[in-house]
Amino acid sequence: CYLGVSVATVPSENRFRSLLNERSRGGYIILANYYSSQHRYSEANGVITQANWIFPDYGRVRKVNGLLIGGDFESAVDLAGSLVRKDPTNPDFLHLLGKVFDRRGLLDSANRYYRLSLDHNPYSSVVLCEFGQLLMKQGTFALALEAFTKANTLPPPPPRSEVLENLAMSY
Repeated sequence: CYLGVSVATVPSENRFRSLLNERSRGGYIILANYYSSQHRYSEANGVITQANWIFPDYGRVRKVNGLLIGGDFESAVDLAGSLVRKDPTNPDFLHLLGKVFDRRGLLDSANRYYRLSLDHNPYSSVVLCEFGQLLMKQGTFALALEAFTKANTLPPPPPRSEVLENLAMSY
């Protein structure tokens, strides 16, 4: 049993490795989480290092999240927008800009960027859930239910360990 889930339902290491082809840092984080859950910390650290080398703008993503927490929406929009302009097909950057617009109350713009993010990565349960919440705010409950249902059918990512979180935050 793997945190209440039978081992047969946990995707194999090959499935995690296949996530690296999705052009998203999230695939690397999932693989690193998997290694960490298997107590393969040096491999987890290697994957995080590789992700940070391939996706160097993720320090700026953390900065946008910090600006959101601090309520500096204008700076968050500017920085997230610059990331999207730099790589307009990156689902993480599109999601981030959607989240910024959502928090700012610009729901139509948020809807656009959540949809663009899902166009590039339709298997992100995080984006699907946030998109579903946005659709509820917009009063489109049937579409929100579809987003939540799809998110609920996706396999859960492996658990994050404190070691991995500290590695990811330290870069």
